[in-house]
Amino acid sequence: TGLEFSPNEKTTVSETSLPCGSDTNMQYLDEMPRKFRRNFEKLLSRIVDKSADVKIILPVADEQKSGVTLKSTGCPYCQRGVSTCISTDNSPDLSQMSFMANPSLLALDSLNRILTGNTGDKMEEEEGQQEEEIHDTDCHTDEKSDSLEENDSAKEDLSNPLIYKNAMLRQSGSIYFLARAIVEAFEAVSCIIIGEKNEKVEGRKSATGSKEQNTECCLGCLSYLRYKVNCLSSIIDGACCLSDENRRLFCVVGHTSDHSSSVEEAILVPSLINCICQVVYKTSDNLNPQFHELFSDIGLAAFRTLTSLTHDNESAGLQLMAMYEVKGNVSEINQRQSGVAIVFRVLCHLVQIRHVIRSGGLGDKRNNSEKSLLSNNYDATIFCFNILTNILETSASHDARSVISKLQIDTTDSEELALRWLTRWVVGLTESYRNALMTGSFGDKNAKGIEITNDLKHHDDEYLVMAGNGFIFLACLMRQGDTRTVADSGNKVELSSHLKELTLDLRNMILSEMPTDQNGNGTRAALMIKSLKAFCNYYRYTIGELSVAIIPSVMLLISELETIKS
Repeated sequence: TGLEFSPNEKTTVSETSLPCGSDTNMQYLDEMPRKFRRNFEKLLSRIVDKSADVKIILPVADEQKSGVTLKSTGCPYCQRGVSTCISTDNSPDLSQMSFMANPSLLALDSLNRILTGNTGDKMEEEEGQQEEEIHDTDCHTDEKSDSLEENDSAKEDLSNPLIYKNAMLRQSGSIYFLARAIVEAFEAVSCIIIGEKNEKVEGRKSATGSKEQNTECCLGCLSYLRYKVNCLSSIIDGACCLSDENRRLFCVVGHTSDHSSSVEEAILVPSLINCICQVVYKTSDNLNPQFHELFSDIGLAAFRTLTSLTHDNESAGLQLMAMYEVKGNVSEINQRQSGVAIVFRVLCHLVQIRHVIRSGGLGDKRNNSEKSLLSNNYDATIFCFNILTNILETSASHDARSVISKLQIDTTDSEELALRWLTRWVVGLTESYRNALMTGSFGDKNAKGIEITNDLKHHDDEYLVMAGNGFIFLACLMRQGDTRTVADSGNKVELSSHLKELTLDLRNMILSEMPTDQNGNGTRAALMIKSLKAFCNYYRYTIGELSVAIIPSVMLLISELETIKS
C-alpha cells in the first residue's frame, strides 16, 4: 500500500512504494485517465515528501543552536514528554511538528485538496489549463440521474462544478462528521485554555501578588489542532458557498439534550462562539510569539467558519440569539449572554486591543510579532462586523438590534453605551482622508463645491476597508424593521410601534456621533454614504469583476441611507 505502520504508531514509507520507482510499480496506473493518473502520482509523491519532512523536522530541539530556552514537561493531553517554549530569540518556527505523519490528518488534507481544487503545486503550463477545464466535466456527467432528482440537488444548477461538489458532499453524509470533527477540535483547544487558566489562578493565590504566568502549553498539541481546525474550516467554508441547504444542515448537527432525550441541541454554532471568545481573550495575555500565532490562527478559523454559516441562514441567526455561558475565566463575559452580545463584546475588545497596539508609538519599527498581531486583529475585527451584519439580515434582526442597543462597555472614565463608543471609533478611522471624502462628488453632477483629489496614504486603504465594514453594520442597524421578519410576532400592532421606536433610537444614537461640517452643522448620514461609495470604488479597483458579490448589496444600503431625512 505504500504506508506501513509500526507498533509505536509512527508512520513510515517503504522504499519499494516510491511512486517514482520502477515502471512495474506503476503499471496499474496505465489504464487510468491521464488527469487522474497525474494527480494520483502527485498524491503519492506528496505522501513520501511529508514523511521525509517529518524526519528532517524532528531534530530541532537543540537549545544552543536554536536560541530557545526549553523546559521539559509532560503533556496531560497527548501523554508524552514535550518541550515547552518559554522564551525565544530569533528562533525557528517550532510549530512545524511531525503531526503530518498522522494518517487522519493526511486523509483530511487530501479531502481538503480535492474539494478546494488546490493541489499545492503550480501546474505546468505545458500540461494545458484548457485541457484541465475540459476534463473537469468528467466528474459530473451523471447530473441527470434519478438520485439527484429525488432531493434538493435537483433545484440547483449542477452544471456549476462548485454547486455540484457541494451537493455531492451533502449527499455523502459528510456534513455530520465534518461538524462533529471541528467541534471536537475546538473542545480540545478549550481544554488547553481552561486548564491553563485554572493553573494561573492557583498560581496567583500562592504567589502573593506575583504577576508571573506559568505557560505550560504543549506546542505539538496546539500545532496539531491548528492544522486540523484550518483544514476543517476550509472544507466547511467551501461547502457553505452557494449552498443554503449545507449551511442549514451544519447548524442542525447536534447531540441529545441533557434535559430531554427527545431534544437535539445544536453543537457547531455554540462551539464556535465559545472558541472565538476564549481565544480572543487568551491572545490578550502576554504570550510567547509562537503560541500567540497558533492561538490566533485557530481563532481566525473559528471566525471564518461562523461568518460562512451565518450568511443568509435563519438557523444560525436564531442560534446566535440563544443564551450561552462561555467556559473558563473570561472576566468581561462572566455570565450567561446571548451569542450576539458575546460577538459584539468580542468586537469591542478587539478594537480596544488594536488601540493599545496603535498607541504604542512603534510605527514602522514594530517587530514581526507585533505586525502579525495587528494583521490578525484586523482580520478578526472584520469577521466580527460581517457576523453581526449577517445576523441583522435574518429574522433575529429585531432581537439582535435590541440587545446591541443596550450593551454597556467600560471605558477609562466610566461605563457608556457600547454602540455609541464603537460608532465613534468607526468614524475616527476616516480622519486622515475625511476631507477628500466629504468634498468628493462620486459621479454626482449636481454636487457643489470644489472636489479635492487625494491618494490614500500609508494604512489609509486598511482604514477605508475597516470603516466600510463598520458602516455597513451601522447602516443595517439603522434600517427600518419589518414585523414580517421578526421571529416573535404575536402582537403586530405593539411590535410595529416598538420597532419604529427602536429604529429611531438607533438612528439618533449613531447619527449623533457623526462629525460636523465646516459650518458646525451635523453631516447626518453623509459621511456613511460617501464612505460606502469609496468602499465600493476601492473594491472595484482591487478585485475587479469579483466585486459583484459585494457591491450590489452595499449600493442598496446606500440608497436606503439616502432616504433618511437630514
